[in-house]
Amino acid sequence: MTVDVQEIEEAHDRVKPFIHKTPIMTSETFDKLFAAGKKVYFKCENLQKTGSFKIRGAMNSVLKLKEENPNATCVMTRSSGNFGGGLAYAARLHNLECHVLSPSTGSQIKRKCAQEYGAKVSLYDGSFKESQRDSMIEQIQKETGAHFIASSAQESTMCGQGTVGLEILDQVPDVDAVILPCGGGGLLGGSATALKSRNPKIKIYGVEHGNATNAKLSFDQKRLTQPESLPKTLCDGLGNTTLSDLTFDHILKYVDDVISVPDEETAKAVKFIMYRMKIAVEPSAAIAAAVLMNPENIEKYFKDCKNIVVVLSGGNFDYINHAAMLL
Repeated sequence: MTVDVQEIEEAHDRVKPFIHKTPIMTSETFDKLFAAGKKVYFKCENLQKTGSFKIRGAMNSVLKLKEENPNATCVMTRSSGNFGGGLAYAARLHNLECHVLSPSTGSQIKRKCAQEYGAKVSLYDGSFKESQRDSMIEQIQKETGAHFIASSAQESTMCGQGTVGLEILDQVPDVDAVILPCGGGGLLGGSATALKSRNPKIKIYGVEHGNATNAKLSFDQKRLTQPESLPKTLCDGLGNTTLSDLTFDHILKYVDDVISVPDEETAKAVKFIMYRMKIAVEPSAAIAAAVLMNPENIEKYFKDCKNIVVVLSGGNFDYINHAAMLL
């Protein structure tokens, strides 16, 4: 399974009536404190409909489903949070019933978002027990006839997520490097495909939280490895998912490196963005900015880069569990 830039362009044409073309923001303070004379641009998917980039892939998958199966009445997904909300919103717009299977360890705030958009949310044991999870999916599909839509490991979803890359090229034509969070890899793999296909000279970096071994280890070893259990991290949107064969193949082909960032550095980035840039951002998004707040990373990865785009992938901050990091 592969996707190409033409498919991502088609996805963009398909979804753009239903999503925001999110703004690019800058911060002179951030540039002065952390960027060593470079210019940093923030692609604000935290201001996207439903609060994250996930609506792009969800909407594209729903629209493709309706094209191929006009009689479809129900969709479902497995999501730790943001994709569930995105799919629920897309389903509601197109008169589809929506079921979301969510890990018990996922964000309550994000589950509530999906429910408010009309999804029926079911919980499974968040300790990564695939047999229990898969049996629940089968039962829901048997009862409802739901079409399963994957949060990243599906071509239509990854094409939708890759539209972020197309917009970056339009908004910052002279971009030298792009930093994107990596959980399931749909945003990173899709956007990297779009960016590199248009301009192979652009450096693409994925970011994974420091407690994980999935993306960084897989990239370094050039083979997909899966963790025995999901690690604990502030970045719930990254920590409750792993790469798939589809997303890893595109990451391996188009991404220059994967960078690990510890939670304490991510927490500092959340605080800076909220206090100094005055926008809400969740840890799974702020982790991309945290890369540039470490001088060693600037020297190692961005020494020859002048214009850097940081993708702030979501703004659904969990004020129940994560408010302490703002103190």
